Amino acid sequence: MRKYLSKFLILPIILISFGVFQAEQVQAGGNFYLAPGALTVANGQTFSVNVRVNASSSVDAAQANLSYPTDKLDYLGVGYGGSAFEIQGESSGGGGSVKMGRATLAAKGGDLLVGTVTFRAKVASGSGVVSFTSGTEALKAGSVVVSAKSSGTYNFVKPAPVPKPDKTAPKISSVKVTGVGLNTATITWKTNESATSVVEYGLTKKLGISVSNTKLKKSHKLALSKKVLIAGTQIFYKVSSKDKAGNSASSKLTSFKTKGYDIRLKILNNRDEPIKEVTVTLVPGFETGKTDEQGIKKFDDVAPGKHSVNVDLGDGVLASEIDVLEKNPDSVQEFVIKLSSSGVGGSGGAVGIIPIIIIFALSVLVVIFAWIIKRKNKVIKKDQPPQKPSGKNSSNKKPPKDEKPAPKSAPKPVKSELPDLAAPDKEEAKPVPSPVKEEKPTPKPTETKPKEEIKPASKSPKTEVLPPPPKLPSAPSKDEASPDTPKGGIKQTKTIIPTEEISKDGKKIKVVRAEDY
Repeated sequence: MRKYLSKFLILPIILISFGVFQAEQVQAGGNFYLAPGALTVANGQTFSVNVRVNASSSVDAAQANLSYPTDKLDYLGVGYGGSAFEIQGESSGGGGSVKMGRATLAAKGGDLLVGTVTFRAKVASGSGVVSFTSGTEALKAGSVVVSAKSSGTYNFVKPAPVPKPDKTAPKISSVKVTGVGLNTATITWKTNESATSVVEYGLTKKLGISVSNTKLKKSHKLALSKKVLIAGTQIFYKVSSKDKAGNSASSKLTSFKTKGYDIRLKILNNRDEPIKEVTVTLVPGFETGKTDEQGIKKFDDVAPGKHSVNVDLGDGVLASEIDVLEKNPDSVQEFVIKLSSSGVGGSGGAVGIIPIIIIFALSVLVVIFAWIIKRKNKVIKKDQPPQKPSGKNSSNKKPPKDEKPAPKSAPKPVKSELPDLAAPDKEEAKPVPSPVKEEKPTPKPTETKPKEEIKPASKSPKTEVLPPPPKLPSAPSKDEASPDTPKGGIKQTKTIIPTEEISKDGKKIKVVRAEDY
């Protein structure tokens, strides 16, 4: 009896021990969890939670069931990107519950992603818990391998204030020029925020050359080009910086002078005595200073090449030329300029005020000469006789034959001053006709009473002025004056020319006729 009783008790103990062992194996196989398991989110912020299973042995299926507070979270959806389970099972969400079921053809173990849930916070304070519910388990061949699970807690806060757009430009400070040499210089400056670096520079205030660096930083340093810088030359420049928001700031325009050559000028009079307290100007550059007790004026950092030295004596400015050489910049180049009554003498030649006076005088003479020539041309043009018009529109057309010319006023008789010549015969002098074109006789002019005849000296022959011949070879009309009388249409003439000698009353006389009849 005892033998059968002991066998009966051993069998239940073995079965109970086997069940306990199997249960412990399932519970120790892994668990479901959320990642992240804790998070602080702002009201209105969207966030995602990964659902994962950590299986110590291989599994081929997983079912995850979640609950969430609907008063604090809004469900937005689930995703399966990167899931270890490629076969889609159950997938739903909303109303405080989320369910997702996945499977795989090849069983696998380890930390496996099941899916991802996305929520949006609805409140600005407090916290909410997302937890796994019953039915959450991982299986292999239908057997539960993992069923343990852990929830996640999420805190809610007010959203951070939206930052205002950056409209403030960086502040530029500590602008300096370092490393100045004959043809070298570096510009440095600082800004209160990270920004770009730009230097604009040039030989004039218009600048025109730039160097830049787009890297954002607070300390800036840029070297200027050696090809642009010239020894002893004034360089104008300004710096600017721009922050990541596009706000830009610039410094004021300023300048520096590159290192040049030092010179010493000694001003002497015509007795080789130093002239003190006179103003000396160096051109170009227009650097000015006064000589000391020894008549010396020094200039530093002078550019190489030729320069004009202007000496202001109070009652005039005299100039001389010097040539600064490109040699050791640490040495001083000396020049002696000697003044004289006629100009300035120096190592660079003499250029005084006298040439300026001569040029001015020549200019005045040229103006006067041009005025005289212009005046003379006007006088010549005034004395020239008017030109007779020519061409079809000329006014010198002869009147038609049918038209009668207008009557002309009777001219005064012209008295001849030629001496009378004795003529052997008494034949009356006949008028010599002049060759004219055939035209109608002119009407009889108004009679004029001839002036009294001037008696010549004793024994001198009389000089008679005969009337001019008629214009036409035909016989004169009745209205014409008789050739024996001084009456007749004699035109006033400019000159009287003797043509031939005839005899009248036994005396020789010369017959004259009026031109332009």
